[in-house]
Amino acid sequence: MTSRGFADEVTRELATAKQQPEVDVATIMSATRTKKTHRFIDVTITTSTFEEGQAIAGSISRILSDPNHLAQYLQALTAYNTKMPVVTPPVTHRANTIPGLISEIGLRTVIGLIVGIGLAFLVDYVDPSLRSRQEAETLLQLPVLGEIPRTGRGVAA
Repeated sequence: MTSRGFADEVTRELATAKQQPEVDVATIMSATRTKKTHRFIDVTITTSTFEEGQAIAGSISRILSDPNHLAQYLQALTAYNTKMPVVTPPVTHRANTIPGLISEIGLRTVIGLIVGIGLAFLVDYVDPSLRSRQEAETLLQLPVLGEIPRTGRGVAA
């Protein structure tokens, strides 16, 4: 279904359909992806415009619904008198646009920062270590006999 012959047939079928956009064979070949799952063939069309994708998907659906075309492109199925109905009609979805992707990345970044800062505060709150002389004296209720002095940069010497 991704061959040049099939793409030519889709182009011819699009030319006979009324009010369909002009689509060349190379676009059809690069836009069409097929995947076989058990007894289903899933066809995915990725195009630059909504109308072009709709036209190609509709054309492929019409070709595969025609028994003569089915015999031509899927000969192994015709040997056993197999029928190939279209289970799910073509459905088109718009991909994310550049502004949509930028806003999604920005939103995910902000959420990541908020979660990261929240986790840092949680770890600090749960951390059982003592950080100052006063904390040690309060917790132990004993005087501290010695401590390691800090340098000017705040790092222990």
